[in-house]
Amino acid sequence: MVNLIKPKKYDLKQVCITAHLNAQAGAGCTRNRGIGSVLLALLIALNLFLGFRLEVKAAETEGVYSRGDSRILAVRKRFFAKKRRHEFTIYSGIIPNDAFIRHATFGGQYTYHFSERLGLQLVNGAYAVSWQTEDYKRLQQFQPVVNPTKSFGTVDLILTPVYGKMNFGSLNVLYFDLYVLGGAGLIQTQNKTFPTLDIGLGQRWYISKQSALRFEVRGYFYNDDTLVDPNNVIVNNNTSSFRYNLNIGLGLSFFLPKR
Repeated sequence: MVNLIKPKKYDLKQVCITAHLNAQAGAGCTRNRGIGSVLLALLIALNLFLGFRLEVKAAETEGVYSRGDSRILAVRKRFFAKKRRHEFTIYSGIIPNDAFIRHATFGGQYTYHFSERLGLQLVNGAYAVSWQTEDYKRLQQFQPVVNPTKSFGTVDLILTPVYGKMNFGSLNVLYFDLYVLGGAGLIQTQNKTFPTLDIGLGQRWYISKQSALRFEVRGYFYNDDTLVDPNNVIVNNNTSSFRYNLNIGLGLSFFLPKR
């Protein structure tokens, strides 16, 4: 016996509306990604400018003493030293660059610093909580497909090229540094785990010789070949789709041993 499947009839008007709304959602996704790129560019430019100004100021004010015909350059000891210290960090962040899904992230990190400039982040892991955006709710009747992130973990190399301080008038001096990082790991989505590459930029503000506040922007890049429809059914694309999560986070670091 042969079972004949009746072809599904499509409403041309509904198809046109779906295409129009999907195009709007795509535009929203592009705008969100653009916001992340702008934030990252502004952070890089601001810190490079501050680092340059602070290094020049340090050379001018901390520096040159005359002794007869010779000039002696005096360099003050760093307020905060990371060399051969362990850094433990707790942080929370948000992933804002998906038009359909938002994520809040909660995680921890462990970094060993070989020197003031070079460190190895052996642990960077976080759990992600997701919720639907207004774009997703407007398109839900047309069953948009998504693949929310559940967790991720990476190992990264950290380079700290800038160390400086800011003086706010009569207030205390605030010491900070700027770092860049890159590495690899795994990212777990709702239905599958993918290898991922990550790069990022961050800044520490030292509140004592044992602790620091941190701000970090980090991108996770991966190829996703599956999506999930509103009924949590896996939809196979049969082709890989390049994706990235832009995680913007704040954290608190503690350093050991004490100094």
